[in-house]
Amino acid sequence: DLLKRVLDSVFNQVVPPDEIIVVDDFSTDGTWEYLKKVPGIRAIRNEKNLGMIGNWKESIRQAKYDYVVSLHSDDLILPEYIKVWKEKISGLKNPDKIAAFISGGFVIDSNDRITGLVKNFDKDILSKPPKTIKSWWKNHFFCVPVTGWTVYNKKILEDIGYFTTKYRIAAENEMTAKMIPNYPVFYSSTPLFCFRRHGLQGFEGKVKMFSSKQEIENT
Repeated sequence: DLLKRVLDSVFNQVVPPDEIIVVDDFSTDGTWEYLKKVPGIRAIRNEKNLGMIGNWKESIRQAKYDYVVSLHSDDLILPEYIKVWKEKISGLKNPDKIAAFISGGFVIDSNDRITGLVKNFDKDILSKPPKTIKSWWKNHFFCVPVTGWTVYNKKILEDIGYFTTKYRIAAENEMTAKMIPNYPVFYSSTPLFCFRRHGLQGFEGKVKMFSSKQEIENT
C-alpha cells in the first residue's frame, strides 16, 4: 500500500523524472507481481535479498543519468521535487563538482499527516570543506541522509565507493564521513520530501512504533 503511494508521488511530478527504476529486493509478498504491471517504470528484481544497504547500491548502480535519488518504498516526494531540483542544480556553478544536493522536508505518519518539519538552515547554502562539519554541527545537521532528502552526483558516489553494507543503517553516516571532507554539498531550504515514521519501520524486522529510544540505539 505504501509503495503505491510512493509511486503516485513520483508519477504526479510537475516535471516528470528522466527515468523511474524500482528494484525489488527478492520480495515474497506479491510486490514483484504488482510491479510487472505498473507502466512507466523499469522494474528490476534482485536474484536474492540484498538487504536495505545492498538495495541502495543496486538502485543507484542501475541509474543511467548523472543525478540520482534513492527513494524508499514508504516515503513521498512533493509535486515540485524534480522541477525545483533541476532548476537549482542547473543554476549552480560547476554542479558536477558537488557530491550531494540535500533538501528540507516534512515528517509524516502512516496516514500522510504531517508531524514535523526538518529545516536545518533558513536559506540555500553551498557547504565546502573543511568548514562543512563545523557549520553543520552548529545547526544540528550531522549527515548526508539517504532516500529522498538527497540527490546524489552518481559519478562522485562511484568514486567514493558507494555504501558499506556491514554498517547497516549507519552506512549513511559512514558515507558522510567519506564525502564532506572532500566535496562540496548543497543544501536547499525548500521543503521537498516527506519522511514517513510508521510501525513497520523497526530495523530488526519487528512491527513496533518508531521511538526516540530506537533512534538512539540505531545511532
